[in-house]
Amino acid sequence: MSPRIFSLLESPALCSFFDLEAPFPDTIPADLEAFLARLHLIRFSPDDVIVIEGEVGDAVYIVDSGEATVTKKSGSSESIIGKVIAGDIVGELALFTDSTRAATVRAYTEVVAFRISKQDFDELIQMYPHISGTFLRRLYNRLTHSYQELEQQNRQLETLNHYRSELSSIFTMVVLVMSVYSFALEIFQSTLLSDTIKFWGNRFIEIISLLVIMRIIHNSKLSVTDFGVTWTGAARAYKEALCVSIGVILLLTGLKVVTLTYGWISFSDHSIISFSYFNWTYITYLIVAPLQELIGRGVIQSSIQRLLTGKRATFWAILITSFLFGALHLHTSLALGTAALISSLLWGALFARHGTLVGVSLSHFLIGNWVGLLGFWDIVLT
Repeated sequence: MSPRIFSLLESPALCSFFDLEAPFPDTIPADLEAFLARLHLIRFSPDDVIVIEGEVGDAVYIVDSGEATVTKKSGSSESIIGKVIAGDIVGELALFTDSTRAATVRAYTEVVAFRISKQDFDELIQMYPHISGTFLRRLYNRLTHSYQELEQQNRQLETLNHYRSELSSIFTMVVLVMSVYSFALEIFQSTLLSDTIKFWGNRFIEIISLLVIMRIIHNSKLSVTDFGVTWTGAARAYKEALCVSIGVILLLTGLKVVTLTYGWISFSDHSIISFSYFNWTYITYLIVAPLQELIGRGVIQSSIQRLLTGKRATFWAILITSFLFGALHLHTSLALGTAALISSLLWGALFARHGTLVGVSLSHFLIGNWVGLLGFWDIVLT
């Protein structure tokens, strides 16, 4: 056995391909030696093309080291459909058919491969017909593996399509419910009923909305944890929300002190904190705040985030939800709607960070009540 042939057998990829194990004898079968003698070592730099889709195959490559990507054209663009690593074969169909390359293979890293031309292979088959069996076995194993991967991807796509279909239905129904909810509140507020009846009427509308939302979640077949109803990570979310809320409360309090000092904004009550605003709304906020977070963050934001694709899906989900949340508060005042929009951006970020409603519900309750006691939606710009 020549030194060149012996050095080729040091390749793990070739040994795996031919099911060989060291130590090797001084002589090897004539068919194997003839095959190895026709191999040529080829090196590819990153981004070099190994085979091109659509071209007639004239050789096969056994990858010794490195990694390459497999791409296929789709209109004017290319999509990555797989990868090639050490021990894989590239372009083996060219040895048995006259068909063109089915995909493009491009080196991702530096690739070292052994090349044998179709002409050399045909000559080997004439001398040693059983060599084709080795390649056919490898081809069969690769096709079987590819088929199994495609089956798995197909199941994942079916699950994803079902998931997105359910989320689309949820989002559509929730937007409809929120629109009806907003109109109902506005109509209810514009009547001449007493404040007590309006208050409990608003709570009744919120309860009905909650029941509808819970029915939608139940019909979706998704877990409530998908909508943030979970204690997983609750402790960390609680601590962070508490710290953030204290910081916002201090900032808002300082802002009111400054505005009262310089007269930038006119308040109906000139004290920093006014408990004249306190009523049943502040107590029932223990229920209302988590309810609004379940609808806003848990259902709407999480559904939008799953429906959208790309790196900015979370950003757009937070932004869309915040504007919708702010719009639902415009029936009270523009100031409250603006405050709801800004605070919703904060709570949306907290929810996206922790995935639980625990922290954002606490922050909503604390900041919402404090803003009310400060009288920030009972202001007049001067």
